[in-house]
Amino acid sequence: MKSTVHLSTARISNLNGDLTQKSSREKSKFLTGLGQVLLSILEILSGNKEPKISQRRDRRGESFWRVYDPITGESARFNSELEVRFWLEQRYYR
Repeated sequence: MKSTVHLSTARISNLNGDLTQKSSREKSKFLTGLGQVLLSILEILSGNKEPKISQRRDRRGESFWRVYDPITGESARFNSELEVRFWLEQRYYR
C-alpha cells in the first residue's frame, strides 16, 4: 500500500511539472499576443500612418516580405525587396 501511495505522489509530481511547463508556454504566448495588441492600439491612437513592413520566413525557411498600409487597410506579401519598393512607390501615386 505504501509503495502505491509513493508511486501516486510521484505521478502527481510529474503531472504538476508538465502543467507548469505548459502553463509557462501558454503565458508566454499570451503575453506576446497581448504585447502585439497593445502596440497596435498605441499605433492607432498615435495616428501613425506609415506603412508596416516586416521580413519573415515561411515553414520551409524561405524569406518573404509582409506589408500593411494603415491608411487603406491593404496588406500584401512579396517575395523580394524590389517588389516591396515598387509597392511603396505605387502607394504614393494613388
